[in-house]
Amino acid sequence: MFLQILKTQWKWSGLALLVPVFVGFALPMLTVQPFMAGLPSPFASEVLRASANWGSWYPALAGLAGLILAMTAWSADHRQSHIYSLSLPLPRWRLTLLRYLAGLALLALPVASVAIGTHVAVWQAAIPDVLTAYPWSLTLRFGLAATLAYTFFFSIASGTNRTAGYVLALLAGLVVALMLITTAGGSFTNQFLNSLTKPGGPLGIVFNSWMLINV
Repeated sequence: MFLQILKTQWKWSGLALLVPVFVGFALPMLTVQPFMAGLPSPFASEVLRASANWGSWYPALAGLAGLILAMTAWSADHRQSHIYSLSLPLPRWRLTLLRYLAGLALLALPVASVAIGTHVAVWQAAIPDVLTAYPWSLTLRFGLAATLAYTFFFSIASGTNRTAGYVLALLAGLVVALMLITTAGGSFTNQFLNSLTKPGGPLGIVFNSWMLINV
C-alpha cells in the first residue's frame, strides 16, 4: 500500500517537485561561480558576502519543497470530496500516516540535490585557506527545515479547505500583530521573537544565516 501511495503522490507532485530539485543543485553552483578554480584567488570577504547573499534562498526553497508536497498530497481528495480516500480498505489515520511518510520519501529528492550541488560546488571552488566549506552541515539544515515546513503544511492541508483558510488567516493575523507591536517598541515582543529565532530556539534553524562557506 505504501508503494502505491508513493507512486500516486509522485504522479501528483513530481513535475512541481522538479523546481526545488533543480534550484537546490543550482544554488551552490551560483554561490561559487565567481570563485571557480583557475580564476584569480578571491578575497575572503568576497566569498563570505556571496555565501551569505545566496544562502538566504535556502530556507525559502525548503519551505517551497515542503509546501508542494503537502498541498499535492491532499489536493485530489479535496477536489473529489475525499471519495477516493474513504473507499480505501484502511482507516483514516493509517492513510494519513502513509501519505506523510510518502511525502518524506519524496522530500529526499531536493535534499539529495542540495547535497550533490554543495559537494560539486565545493570541489570546483577556489576557497581561501582562512575559510571552510560546510556542505554536509548545510544539507542537514536544509533537510530539517524542509521537514519542518512539510510537517506544518501537511497538518493544515489534511483538513478541509475552510479549516486551512482559518488556520492560515490566524497565522497571518498573529504575524501582523507581532510586527505592529514590534514597530511600536514592544520590548517583550522583541525578546520573545529573539528567543524563537536565536540559535537553539525552535525556529533558529530557519532564521539564522545559511552559508555554504564560512570562517
